[in-house]
Amino acid sequence: MEFTGFRKIAILDDQEAVTIAYKDVRDDHTDTKWLLLKYSAENRIVLHWTGSDCGKFFTKFTDKVRLFAFIRLDFEEKGQETIKRTKFVLLSWIGQDVANEKRQRVHGDRDCIKSVIKDYDCELCLYEETGIDEKLILQKVEEAETK
Repeated sequence: MEFTGFRKIAILDDQEAVTIAYKDVRDDHTDTKWLLLKYSAENRIVLHWTGSDCGKFFTKFTDKVRLFAFIRLDFEEKGQETIKRTKFVLLSWIGQDVANEKRQRVHGDRDCIKSVIKDYDCELCLYEETGIDEKLILQKVEEAETK
């Protein structure tokens, strides 16, 4: 009798490329602000895109996809003095039209992502946000920090 109680966890394709992209996002001397990982047809997690234009980045968060992203947020904190700060966010996205079985896999597959993306300030999982943009992500990070 064969036991099939364990589900197959997605495999992260080309960990070296993901590691290079991750280091590029973390590097203060590059323009790269994010990397985007998505599921392939074979249920493998692949590096899909990197870049600096957040406008293009947020167009990828649609109702039919599951994504992982690592984002660099540069912002100014105003007080008596203006201080430039940087926050790194690991983001999981599950679109509202994704099937339940695939939704459940995202949570377990995050561990696969964390084997490469190890250092971040905040981890977020968003499901059905409307108007997802840099301002919303920063707001969610601030909310998480006050908890």
